[in-house]
Amino acid sequence: MPASTNTFQNLAKLSPTVILNQATRPKFHELPFLHVIPNQLLSKTEEQYRKIVFVNWNEQPAFSKHGLVLETEKFWVGVRQNESFHDLANYVLTCLTTPVSNVVVERMFSLVTNIKTKPRNRLQLSTLEAIVRIRSDMIVANKCCQEFIVTKSMIQLFDFKTLYVSTPKASTSKATSTALV
Repeated sequence: MPASTNTFQNLAKLSPTVILNQATRPKFHELPFLHVIPNQLLSKTEEQYRKIVFVNWNEQPAFSKHGLVLETEKFWVGVRQNESFHDLANYVLTCLTTPVSNVVVERMFSLVTNIKTKPRNRLQLSTLEAIVRIRSDMIVANKCCQEFIVTKSMIQLFDFKTLYVSTPKASTSKATSTALV
């Protein structure tokens, strides 16, 4: 999971709040998926990246009606309408539409099958969900379960009513007795 987390953190660099901030924006070579830019457009795209902070986007036709949009996809669709930044916008939109592998989903299924074994077959869905969340969070944070600190409020949540919720069972004896009459 950490590899996919890094990918999504790198995609966050394409946000308009990051790109348009001269102080904190990443250098061009730090942007994600630069390999999707054709070699003949690489220098042109880099030049557009350097110039994008000097444009007042509120005055551009794409943003004049509703103002500057801070949603990443909508912002780059608006930037694409400006011919001076067409290649840069195409690159970013390609990055945002790059298919992501279903490895994360497969790992979750693997995690669930490791948790829900035959002896643990009666786990409630909420308990299973909690265990999956805790395990995946610890994997992402690169922590061990021995480092987990239990608080008093957590212990108070583990009472008989919470752990063993009874489900009402339908009585079949009454239905059987009326069928015999």
